[in-house]
Amino acid sequence: PSEGGWPAHGWARLLDWKLLASQEQADGVSLHWRLQLCDWQVDLHARLGATLHLQLETQHQDSEPCQLSQGLLAYWRIGDVNDVAVGGLEGEGYDQLRRQPCRQRGEWQINGACQRRFPHQGPVQLHDRAWARGLHIDTAGSQHTGFWHPGKRPLLGVSGNESLGFVCHETTSGSEAAHHLAPGERVSMGLQARRLS
Repeated sequence: PSEGGWPAHGWARLLDWKLLASQEQADGVSLHWRLQLCDWQVDLHARLGATLHLQLETQHQDSEPCQLSQGLLAYWRIGDVNDVAVGGLEGEGYDQLRRQPCRQRGEWQINGACQRRFPHQGPVQLHDRAWARGLHIDTAGSQHTGFWHPGKRPLLGVSGNESLGFVCHETTSGSEAAHHLAPGERVSMGLQARRLS
């Protein structure tokens, strides 16, 4: 966070990750990617089956302390963003589009453009009424949970009504009060998702 020269949303999403391992089991697939840049080593572990498990581990390998913020952004395919609701995010949050605090009571009905963040770690429920399904999404090791959708704003590589068919779930840490990592220190965050029964 203290480095003004890095690109928006950091450098990890702009670089090629190396696939170190892939394994097929009876209940799904396990994958392990690694990214190395300067004095950072980042590992992403994924287990894909009836439940999705993601684990992001970041290690600072320099001889000096450093700051870090990190996030996992999951883009969920949905029927129609105008027919989606999120449960489990009650309380005070921040609306980044309006640049003001917000308060959520009950389910949040996403309707077009949104970018809200809540000081939350733990489960939320994504209700996709158009496809009559729901997702239980749980996080660990993070400080904030949020959702983002561009609304009608055009996006590079996204045509016409395609934007109606996704919503982005963000789990982040260190965005305001950055992690201060000692040499060799490691931090991790995780995400699990499964269908609601």
